[in-house]
Amino acid sequence: MTWRIGEILIQKKLITWEQLSEVLVEQKKTKELTGEILVRKGFISYPLLYKALAEQRGIPFVDLGRVKINPKAVESIPRS
Repeated sequence: MTWRIGEILIQKKLITWEQLSEVLVEQKKTKELTGEILVRKGFISYPLLYKALAEQRGIPFVDLGRVKINPKAVESIPRS
């Protein structure tokens, strides 16, 4: 079973059922993605959304802002 993003965020206690209900009502009107509405309304941040999306898809989340990349590795990649 694939969990929906809202269910994952509720399970992690990052949003409430009331917040999710509000977002789903708006989503029906705007056709915007649930996660985008959650972030726009300030209910969650993008990093929390990305972590939840990674969990939903069963892939590890890596915050590249916290990873030091070896400059030599970058140089080995062609610009094109």
